Amino acid sequence: MADVELTKALRDLPIRIQTASRKERYDVLHNVEAVLSNPGISESIVRGLCKVLQLTLPRYRDSTSQSYVKSVIISLVKQHGDWTIKHLTASLTDIAVSHCHLIPTKNTSQSGLYALSWSCLLIEHGLNNCSDNAKAEFQRLVDAQAVLLSVVAAAGVGRNTAKAYKILSTMWKSVKGSEELYSNALTNAEPSAHIVVFGSYLIRYLSEIKRTELIAKYKPSLLDIFIKVAISCKNKPALYIVKESEPLLKHVTHEEFKQFLLPAMQKAMLRNPEIILECVGNVMLGLSLDLSQYAQDIGKSLVANLHSKEDLARDESVAACRSLALQCSDSGALEGLLHHLFDVFHGSEGKLTVATHKISVLDGAGNLSYNAVTGSSVQKLASSAADHFIKVLDTEVHEKTLIHALEVFSLWCTKFSNEVPNKVLDWLKKGPGLKTSTAGVRTAYIGCMSACFSGNTLGQGVDFIPYLLKTVEKAVGQATQIPIVTEALSAACLLLKIVSSDVGADKNLGNFWTIVSDMDKQLFVSEKFLTLASNNALYHVLLLCERLLLDHIDKLNGRTQPLHKAIVYCLTAPSSSLRLRCQPVVRKLVSTLGGTQLARSLLKELTRFLETARVHSIDPDKEGDSGGEMSAKVLVSCITVLCSGANLVAEDRQMLALDSLVCSHHPAI
Repeated sequence: MADVELTKALRDLPIRIQTASRKERYDVLHNVEAVLSNPGISESIVRGLCKVLQLTLPRYRDSTSQSYVKSVIISLVKQHGDWTIKHLTASLTDIAVSHCHLIPTKNTSQSGLYALSWSCLLIEHGLNNCSDNAKAEFQRLVDAQAVLLSVVAAAGVGRNTAKAYKILSTMWKSVKGSEELYSNALTNAEPSAHIVVFGSYLIRYLSEIKRTELIAKYKPSLLDIFIKVAISCKNKPALYIVKESEPLLKHVTHEEFKQFLLPAMQKAMLRNPEIILECVGNVMLGLSLDLSQYAQDIGKSLVANLHSKEDLARDESVAACRSLALQCSDSGALEGLLHHLFDVFHGSEGKLTVATHKISVLDGAGNLSYNAVTGSSVQKLASSAADHFIKVLDTEVHEKTLIHALEVFSLWCTKFSNEVPNKVLDWLKKGPGLKTSTAGVRTAYIGCMSACFSGNTLGQGVDFIPYLLKTVEKAVGQATQIPIVTEALSAACLLLKIVSSDVGADKNLGNFWTIVSDMDKQLFVSEKFLTLASNNALYHVLLLCERLLLDHIDKLNGRTQPLHKAIVYCLTAPSSSLRLRCQPVVRKLVSTLGGTQLARSLLKELTRFLETARVHSIDPDKEGDSGGEMSAKVLVSCITVLCSGANLVAEDRQMLALDSLVCSHHPAI
């Protein structure tokens, strides 16, 4: 009878186990589990079962079906431990090898996660009860687990990596002494990126349970492998390796960094900068050290690549400069690096004749503003940076380079939290009047002024009101010149910002209110301007609408419809980056006192807008020209933002639901 049941449970199992029915899956695997205690079960049958379970990996994608498989594995381990450990380890090794050569996707990550959970069941339920022969498979199982963890992490799915760590930490917690076993196994393993990632997860667990002596014992060998596979490598390392190695990098000391990591990074940047620069930036972010004392050494290697012929090398150097600055808290070190950087800009390592090379060097200087300097040193460092930028602005003649220099200078201008230095104020008055200052350059100067005048320094902007007012008035007579109107728009936004802090300044604005509130001429919100304006200009249109609707609604005499139309245009613009910038501003608008009424008006304006707009239901969600059409996803996002006001009462929700009814039922949505 027992043989009949065994034969029945195993007959055509490879075919029946692949059924799509969850109920049939349960029946098939439950029958298999029921006959595992049968004396007729042999090693060959266990080997066959381990191979058949592989078939479920790409098919059983729900937790319920996976629980059936795990139940079978647990029963196998408990009743036939040695055979199961031997043959399931072989199967897991095959799965790991096949998946590590695939392009990482969410699907491969999920498969790796399931296989990793199977491997942990072998340790949890079989390690302490198996024979010495089975324990000999432990090293091979750890190697397979390391590869499977890399398969999970390589796709960059945060939820899966969090689950993987939870599975591993649960296993280590449940098996006494497993930390030492794994540490020894990782030390004896063949050096690879997989071992580094797995070892970093183990270090994270050891940190949580305060096993510092184990970390100190095994960290040197793991760090050595990390340097070999992620820094001193001939091919570009995968980003996930550095990201997942953060627990290891967090434990690197100054002595270890100076002795091992720094020389390897410098050598790699000198030999293969195009391969290693991105990795270097991420390594610096992963450290818990203040890198101020190494800023010059690292910075010189990065600056040398800021004017590289390779576009990618320049971009990665710019990003690495930011990573370095974030880890530096000493203003002196950053000041020295700024000095070196601007020396290179002015030709200390050869004259820079290509505009893109100059722009990359300026980007590097701008990214140094993202530093960890605190206290009064911030003002001093920003003032030093201002000296360098003013010299560039005084000598540079290329328009694009000038505009970019002003944009990155704005990053440093935000550091003037208490007082803007007189030399900066003097230059902001002088710069816009130079022969090299086109409309675009003057707009960038106004952007610098806006960055300077904020919070405690807003009062210093009063002296610039005549210039800003003149800029706005000049645009009235040249309303068809988009660059001129864009310049005036930036000036108008800054004027409204200054007026908000100084009530007396309102009296000095002359006919400014007439210009911005004239909804017949619509200088800043005309359809032509909205169509031709840049993304940055459209963002300023939204800021202008926000200030007028929140602080100066009385100046509009009830004629707010053109402003509503402009807000809807910004929320449905083709550029996703612009829409993302605009959404928080609109959320703030509809969350203020009276925001529900404004949201209702905007929903009605959106309904009118949809009468003429071209919308396609297939959503590629791509930047660029889409034939004048917008995606349904953009509209859904717009409606969601307009209905996202804070502290809505039941009556408000009902009114918003009614007003959004028509636009929500657009055919494309």
